[in-house]
Amino acid sequence: MNIINLFFVVSINAYNLINGVIPYQKNYYISSKISDMHKLWITDAMDIINPIKKLETQEYYNNNCIRIRYDTQRYTGFSDFEGYLNSDNTWLIDKINLGINPNIQFYNAFVLIMVHELLHSIGCMHSDVFGSIMNTSLYVINDKVQDTEYPILHQDDIECIQSV
Repeated sequence: MNIINLFFVVSINAYNLINGVIPYQKNYYISSKISDMHKLWITDAMDIINPIKKLETQEYYNNNCIRIRYDTQRYTGFSDFEGYLNSDNTWLIDKINLGINPNIQFYNAFVLIMVHELLHSIGCMHSDVFGSIMNTSLYVINDKVQDTEYPILHQDDIECIQSV
């Protein structure tokens, strides 16, 4: 009697997309109020995504770009979307702002938060997959974000990027 073991690898797409349509990839404007060090860290965060989807910056602000700015109302970061309903009842996103807290002192934590917000800006929503950047938890002690590991895109993040 022969016993045959069959193993199946099942890929389940657990990522979620933002409930709206971002009509095209916009360039990013990094606010002039952001420190030179944090500008470099933001560029490092973009470089994590760039092998899969190229993110471009521009030197000036206009209504046709995604603005990255400081925000101290949250410990970490945020993504803010504005848009309108189309005649076919789809939500068309025409304005995106990203914010990050200037008080984050640790490189890895800052880059992780920025990658998370950048993924929101291209259309990725939170995920339930452990290890995904879109399912990240950070420690906050005495109102300060603590350091974490360097962010590495999870397969779930990659699949989300490729799907938008």
